[in-house]
Amino acid sequence: MPAVWGRTLLVAFAVALQVAAVVRFSRAPEGSAAALDFVAKVDQDGDGQIDAAEYARVSDGELAFAYVDANADGRLDPWEVDIILRSVSPLRASMAWVPRAL
Repeated sequence: MPAVWGRTLLVAFAVALQVAAVVRFSRAPEGSAAALDFVAKVDQDGDGQIDAAEYARVSDGELAFAYVDANADGRLDPWEVDIILRSVSPLRASMAWVPRAL
């Protein structure tokens, strides 16, 4: 009898993990506080996302909108802005000493 309860408990635990994974990954990812703040400042139409025109207004032109739009939906969500802030910005700061011609 204990072996049956052990297997039942193990199956129940596995099902609970699968349900938790589905719930976690089925909702839209969120951005950090810095990303949400950035989106709030750049977002002119108040939809909580940055479209190509809003991006062009603040961009220096070095990173194309299509490059930073990770899910290719035509808008930057806060989680996409978070990726930019966490990866591209530190890289640019660390390479500030490199001449533009290189």
